[in-house]
Amino acid sequence: MSNERRTDGGRTVSRQSRRWFLRTTGVGGLVGLAGCTGGDGGDGEAPEETPANETPTTTPEGTPAEETPTPEETPTPEETPTPEESEAYDAPDDYEVVGYYTSWARYARDYVPYDVPKGKITTMNYAFLDVEKDGQVILGDAGGDPENLSAFQSYKEDYPETEFLLSIGGWTFSGNFSDAAMTEENRERFASSAIKIMQRYDFDGLDIDWEYPGGGGHPDNTVREEDPENFVLLLEECRDQLDAAENEDDAEYSLTMASSANPEIAGNLLIEEIEPYLDHILVMCYDYHGSWGELTNFQTPMYELENDPRDEQEAAQLNVDASITWWQDQPIPNEKLVLGLAFYGRSFDDVPADNDGLYQSFDGTPQGTWSPGVHDYWDLAQNYETSDTYEKHWHDEAKVPWLYSAEEEVFITYDDSESIAYKTEYAVDNDLGGVMFWEHYGDKNEVLLDTVNERLHEYPE
Repeated sequence: MSNERRTDGGRTVSRQSRRWFLRTTGVGGLVGLAGCTGGDGGDGEAPEETPANETPTTTPEGTPAEETPTPEETPTPEETPTPEESEAYDAPDDYEVVGYYTSWARYARDYVPYDVPKGKITTMNYAFLDVEKDGQVILGDAGGDPENLSAFQSYKEDYPETEFLLSIGGWTFSGNFSDAAMTEENRERFASSAIKIMQRYDFDGLDIDWEYPGGGGHPDNTVREEDPENFVLLLEECRDQLDAAENEDDAEYSLTMASSANPEIAGNLLIEEIEPYLDHILVMCYDYHGSWGELTNFQTPMYELENDPRDEQEAAQLNVDASITWWQDQPIPNEKLVLGLAFYGRSFDDVPADNDGLYQSFDGTPQGTWSPGVHDYWDLAQNYETSDTYEKHWHDEAKVPWLYSAEEEVFITYDDSESIAYKTEYAVDNDLGGVMFWEHYGDKNEVLLDTVNERLHEYPE
């Protein structure tokens, strides 16, 4: 299959998004990107055992893996209110700002599609659709998905420059990917069934979140030696059928993927072969550390730390700078790489007070916002940073904060506006395509998202 898609204005346009073409030619702005998250790879709330960007043994890695929610009574669809003008910066024209909306957010969290700040992002990735062994892509939540997808469909006219993508897989729903990609018949069924759902709800493309081709995902996943080769064929089939759908619908459809930030896992990918089919790769730069480790540590450090007690190779590899540097050494343009951000934190219990809880032993995890050991950013800002029980600290090497309570013996690693600003500026300085975050509800007050857009608009001044 050719790497060329079409010509515009006399120029050959490669398999990058139309938005990128419009940007580079000065014509306008649109979007396209991928995936899930960086430490575990989820589709629901992140459970305590959600993995890190370490090569897992029994623990996973990728987007905070959520438990697949048990659908409650399907809520009555909300009325579509008239969108209000944003008081903060809208999403920029020249960088991707990709946010994940999780299907289960509408239940206990009561966070519905209307609540998503669609004007502040370039791409909304809807997480997650499921895939069966024969390649058939199906709804992940048969009760809630139609309500959510129909609601997002109703907003497209008001937000023409925002792309809406269907994310397939995630940590929980990647178990059948190896089977789905194994045969030509299954690959054709995968692409056609996913595109049918995409067309049914007027979405703008697909985000493939297989965690992970060649292994490193959930321990119950089917894994084959030929997964990386079959993943290339799966992406080729998806791109072929999306191209046909573009001609049929007179539309532009994006194809993206989410990938691990860990070279031990991402190294299984045949990057030079998959690159032509993808508009962007979302690099999940989080969950570098969590409750699967032996000592407290940072889940999203920017750089290698001088006194990091981890294995020397592990400490050198598992940080944002090392991950992005590795990806930039691969045969893929910088502008196709998108840096993943965590809008949540992780906590550890029974942590001694030495070094304000950093690099200490722990025993389990305390209750988080919705599940043990995982805290939404808004919850940390509202209930922990302001608490007399917790003290906030800053690590200038890692460029991240942490919270520690000597009274409760709890250590919490997370990102705040300052650390998110550093990561966003890093994406600009390194000529990346933009940033992605997991996930919208974690920053429901849009504090971190406003920081992202402010830095993309104003940096460098």
